[in-house]
Amino acid sequence: MKKYMVFLGTALFCFAVLTACGSGDLTKNYTTLAKDFIQTLYANDYDGALVYVDTAMQESITADALKEIVEGTTSEYGAFQEITAAEEISINDYVQKLEISDDDALALESLNCRIVASTVRFASSEMVLYLFFDTADREIIGINVYGQEGKDDGETALTEEELRSAARSFLQAAFSGDFDTVYDLMSETLRGEMDAVAFNALAEETASLYGAFDEVGQILIDGNEAIGYVSFAEGETNAYLTFDSNGLVDSFFTDTPH
Repeated sequence: MKKYMVFLGTALFCFAVLTACGSGDLTKNYTTLAKDFIQTLYANDYDGALVYVDTAMQESITADALKEIVEGTTSEYGAFQEITAAEEISINDYVQKLEISDDDALALESLNCRIVASTVRFASSEMVLYLFFDTADREIIGINVYGQEGKDDGETALTEEELRSAARSFLQAAFSGDFDTVYDLMSETLRGEMDAVAFNALAEETASLYGAFDEVGQILIDGNEAIGYVSFAEGETNAYLTFDSNGLVDSFFTDTPH
């Protein structure tokens, strides 16, 4: 299993407490809206896709951010082919599938949203794209891309213990504001997606939700992927990393909603 996430703003989950703006299509069900959005997105009509996004979220989910999703997934999995399935799922199913932490699950449950899981086929693999719709106006308030089995599971030059040590160093630096260390551990790909401002904003937002950073706990390694359990004064979250063939962090995201 390979997870692939595209950063939208400072983190991967982009949510807001919203009021009804009324621009969503209330005549269509959520799965139809999801399919329409994805078809528009992969037709490279980013402004058209943005119409499906809640106005309050368009500061984070911009046309450029949508373009990053398309370019990132097609470079990873090949050309877009078709949507093979789309179904509405419960928050509980979503939490279990992605192994969301208890604190982030509670935050997600507080949102008045519906989740649609769409399986998208590309030339070399498939991925699941989760769309979060505000129930008031049926507009998108969150996007999560979760890659399935791909062309390879990734290999790295580091041993499992070396990966665990690198993941711990990266996460400790990321949540304590030490961007110099973070930068040294990042691949060129990730350097192009996140800068010091984005990392600092993520650290500040996480602290506002869970209090001061405490420590990085257990780190699980599976191939070139790592899951780290990060503790704060008033809660915890999960952090996910993948490493490239040189042992550098190639992608990074957390369960933290915002």
